[in-house]
Order: sequence, then C-alpha cells, then structure tokens
Amino acid sequence: MLLAPLLAAGVSGCDAQPTLRFADGSTQALDAWQGRWLVVNYWAEWCAPCWAEVEELNALNEDQALAAAVIGVNFDGIEGEALERLVAKMDIRFPVALDDPRAIWAYERPQVLPMTVIIGPDGNLRSQLQGPQTLDSLLAAMR
Repeated sequence: MLLAPLLAAGVSGCDAQPTLRFADGSTQALDAWQGRWLVVNYWAEWCAPCWAEVEELNALNEDQALAAAVIGVNFDGIEGEALERLVAKMDIRFPVALDDPRAIWAYERPQVLPMTVIIGPDGNLRSQLQGPQTLDSLLAAMR
C-alpha cells in the first residue's frame, strides 16, 4: 500500500492498520473485518434509489453478520447531529463512516449513486456496483 492512503485513512505507525471513524463516535481498524466480506455503500439523502436500497443493506448487515459487514458513506460528507438525524430518518442500521475508505483500495469517487464496493475476505477489492442493489444481487457479488 502507498503511504498517502494509509495516512488519509488514519494510520500513523509502521505496524498500524488503517482505521475508520464512525458517526456513532467509534473507530475501527480495518483488520477487524479480516475474513469477512466488506460492503461499502455510498448514499445521499437526495438519492431516491439510495432510500430504497437501505432496507436491502440493513438485511445484509443483520442476516449475514458472521460473513459480511456493511459500512455506509454519506456522499455529501455530512457529519455530527445532522448525520445522526439523517441516519435515523432513513432507518440506516449499519455503521456510517465519517472517513471515506476509497483511498485504501484506490477506487474512484462515485459518479453515480448509490454505488456499492465489495471487498473480499482477503481484503482485496472485488467489484464496484453502480445503482441500487438487492439482497440477492449483493449476495451474488460476494460469491
């Protein structure tokens, strides 16, 4: 990995893992998801398909918790109380990152929303899915 993405993701020491900050005030090192699929979903309040997709992402995060984890990223970079209200309003029940993890896997900023990035259990980028996903399409992308 390049040093710049690691520093952007919150890495400061030689042996440190990249960490992400979350809307609930927690932080998590990326190695916490090692051995599980990581589904990174980019969404925005103004994106109607994003609203429809939340239920599918909630189901994946809850039904496949041992095999996969979902992380949301607000495309508009909203933080604080405004983000907390929006997460509640949209009934998002998966963690929402304050840090954009795209530098870690070197993919481009989404041009279309929603966009979902699938990271394999080995930590490698597997696919980028544009447009709304269903539970079935997410599970298929993880095969």
